[in-house]
Amino acid sequence: MIFRIIYGRLTGEKGVQIESLIGLFIGFFIGIFLIYYFNDYRKRKIPN
Repeated sequence: MIFRIIYGRLTGEKGVQIESLIGLFIGFFIGIFLIYYFNDYRKRKIPN
């Protein structure tokens, strides 16, 4: 699915849908990464 999105973006087909899907994927993964990173940082910072 991701390869199809990248291929569609490279070939210039369905530009609007492709861009919105890429934006959703990037925002989704960044959100998960930030939540995981901050939770891990909080656990490591507390010595107990």
